[in-house]
Amino acid sequence: MSERISRTNGRRSTIRSKVEHVFARQKGPMRFFIRTIGIVRAQVKACARA
Repeated sequence: MSERISRTNGRRSTIRSKVEHVFARQKGPMRFFIRTIGIVRAQVKACARA
């Protein structure tokens, strides 16, 4: 892997980790995670859980 590609990957990794940490902190207190494709299915699952 060239030095240029390695530096680019490092920058992307830094940005990605900052974004992922924000979402993880928001999700943590809710302790609620729905893994579906589509908003309609997610809403149905959310209603079924409540």
